[in-house]
Amino acid sequence: IRPFHGYTATRYFLLASYERRYYDSDQRDGSAIKLQLGLSKRVTDTVTLYAGFIKEEIDAAESIGVFDADNNRFYLNADFRLGQKNTLYTALSYTDGDIVSTTVPNTNIINASSPFIVRDDAFLDLTPPRFAYKLSAKTTALTIGDTYSIRSNQAIDASLFYYKSEAVYDIDYTGLIAILNYIYRF
Repeated sequence: IRPFHGYTATRYFLLASYERRYYDSDQRDGSAIKLQLGLSKRVTDTVTLYAGFIKEEIDAAESIGVFDADNNRFYLNADFRLGQKNTLYTALSYTDGDIVSTTVPNTNIINASSPFIVRDDAFLDLTPPRFAYKLSAKTTALTIGDTYSIRSNQAIDASLFYYKSEAVYDIDYTGLIAILNYIYRF
């Protein structure tokens, strides 16, 4: 919805979705419901800002709660059009909710995640046994990337994704992921 006219007028949106999820893991199979409220605004002809809130509830049918999740995410994104074929972008988000990981558990993980810990059926062939566990965490993430259009139906997208999750019992996770995608539209 864009209630006002003009190139830089703010747009508001509401998105509600349901998705059915199928994996090669009975514990992970399930569904997700997502509600998203947001806005976008062109600041100039080269800069666009996005902000919003996402509420997501994941129900994994057979996970005894381990792969179920309830997340609240706030985000702020910006696109910077550097030229006709090139867009630099950044995204900052804060999520208060659940994280799931798989590992060979230690005492801290068992104590922190009980009763939400289960032998992970995606890794039954590994020794020692791997367990999936769920923790409540606060996660901050930052993405910086660039999309370069090769043609009207092809692009290259490169980005760096940094995240930091702080959970109970001082079980914290940080990481940096480099992503390179070739995008082709039919």
